[in-house]
Amino acid sequence: MEKKLLGIAILFVTVVSVLAGDPNVPTCLCEEPTLLGRKVIVSQETKDKIEEAVQAITDKDEISGRGFSIFGGHPAFKECGKYECRTVTSEDSRCYNFFPFHHFPSECPVSVSACEPTFGYTTSNELRIIVQAPKAGFRQCVWQHKCRAYGSNFCQRTGRCTQQRSVVRLVTYDLEKGVFFCENVRTCCGCPCRS
Repeated sequence: MEKKLLGIAILFVTVVSVLAGDPNVPTCLCEEPTLLGRKVIVSQETKDKIEEAVQAITDKDEISGRGFSIFGGHPAFKECGKYECRTVTSEDSRCYNFFPFHHFPSECPVSVSACEPTFGYTTSNELRIIVQAPKAGFRQCVWQHKCRAYGSNFCQRTGRCTQQRSVVRLVTYDLEKGVFFCENVRTCCGCPCRS
């Protein structure tokens, strides 16, 4: 019995430590590592619960899914409205080459591909579930930026730039409290883009 309890305690501590100081943090928001099965970190049960919570807001405000881009009267949705999929546009963020490579063009074009992240890390390194509720008519999109590798004239998804880490404000959901938040989530970590 003691061995069984010890095993459960070790498993619990391992899970907590992995989530608290996660060594498997994605390089960028939309790049989900598979080592810990992160692609399925948000279960179907959780997705359904989030869908229901978002639907409750739209029902309360009497807003159809089609008109949900105005985000109703909920403060988290109003504040984080910039990244709603129907209204988001590719931004003018650029990544610049390191000094002293002046002979290369200084800017990389913004990639036109977007993704719909299901989880991310806040600027405090805390794991968050990012709200995606397609059935209720609410989806959040983040554009993938290309960065320049050190000393290279090629724009790609790897390498480094001189700018600070880019962050976006997205609607997140606290499962325990059933509350929506608008929080700063890291977009590019290993390949920072200008925010």
